[in-house]
Amino acid sequence: MCTGIEIALLAAGVAGAGASAYGAIQSGKAQDEAAKMQGQELATQAGQEEDNAAAQAERIRKAARAQVGESKAALSASGVSSDTGTALKIQEQIIKDSESDALQTIIGGDRRGSSLSGQAEVVRQQGAAAKKAGYINAAGTLLSTAGSYGKASGWKSGGAGSAVKVNG
Repeated sequence: MCTGIEIALLAAGVAGAGASAYGAIQSGKAQDEAAKMQGQELATQAGQEEDNAAAQAERIRKAARAQVGESKAALSASGVSSDTGTALKIQEQIIKDSESDALQTIIGGDRRGSSLSGQAEVVRQQGAAAKKAGYINAAGTLLSTAGSYGKASGWKSGGAGSAVKVNG
């Protein structure tokens, strides 16, 4: 038979364990939500990197077209045909170099975007793991508390209230 004090202590212990378990669950959920938000931010940055690279590549191509136009105008003004020989080779080289620069810009943006996307996924997985750890910690707290109270009450230990007979 338990006294009023024992019942009050038991209730306080159970309430404390419940509060601790609840706190572990809420902490895990909060970490998961924060990770999801951070992952979304990283994913947004990844898209921005790729978009910025594509826009920069288009600016490079546009500048090359302008340079080719200026080259043709300068050659035509001097009386040289811009569609043959060295003049044509110069224009082709300008286009080739600019396209190489544009592609390198796109590749760099894609690499930065892929890296950020990978980071976003890792952050999301860490959040999910934190959430799972919160549930596991909560269960451990409750089980530990139950075990402590069971042992204190003498259950299966041969102590007071025990069903186990001790020879002695």
